[in-house]
Amino acid sequence: MPDYIKKSQDAINTYLEQLDAIRADTTLSKNGRREQIATIYDTARTAVDHAAEKHQWTKNTHRQKLERTVFGPPTKTLTGSDAISWRDAQDRAQRLLPSSYADAPDNSVLEAEALAVLNRALQSGDDHLARAVVTVAFDMRWADVADTYAQASPDTDTVVELWNVATNDGRGIDLESFNFMLDQPDELNTPPDPEPRNYAAEAAHQKQLGRQFADALTNSADDLTTTPGRPSAGFGTPAGGTGPFTA
Repeated sequence: MPDYIKKSQDAINTYLEQLDAIRADTTLSKNGRREQIATIYDTARTAVDHAAEKHQWTKNTHRQKLERTVFGPPTKTLTGSDAISWRDAQDRAQRLLPSSYADAPDNSVLEAEALAVLNRALQSGDDHLARAVVTVAFDMRWADVADTYAQASPDTDTVVELWNVATNDGRGIDLESFNFMLDQPDELNTPPDPEPRNYAAEAAHQKQLGRQFADALTNSADDLTTTPGRPSAGFGTPAGGTGPFTA
């Protein structure tokens, strides 16, 4: 299975080495240095985010596999009486929970009752009921019930691993997430310096615009001047021509 934590750390270490080299390069302007830092940061950010996403997907997939092993039916396919027994076990386990939490007894009382049901299921070899009860126990964080089942299960290590995964959820701190942290460098937290103005180029550009404007005015004036073959005004016709008002 790919080690995505290592992939993330490798990307971060490569980025930090490149960052130190760019910062130490005295030939770069401030904006040039900023552009190079932005490039390597974007590359590292993409690699780290991809590794984090794949790592979480791998964790979720592994947890689902653990849950199928611990909570799922002992056989891949349930038919006939086995299917009925499995559904009945699920119903019995759910009845361990109060119908209304407003009037629920103390959690320790509920856990003690669940432990008693589990012990009877283990003694009678009712694997369906035992799995159903431990499913509820994980949801309710009943450690004694989970521990009893783990000791009786042929998959003790799997039960313990799933318990650790389940109880770590919701604690507010995911220590593994620190392996995917990449802070934006200070150089990218400030705007780039404005480019220096080239006043000579600006003056030449303005002069060019002035010439173009003058040429446009000259062309417009030429278009308004009377030329041979065009009447100066009214309905007249060119000399020698014919029209409605000529004799």
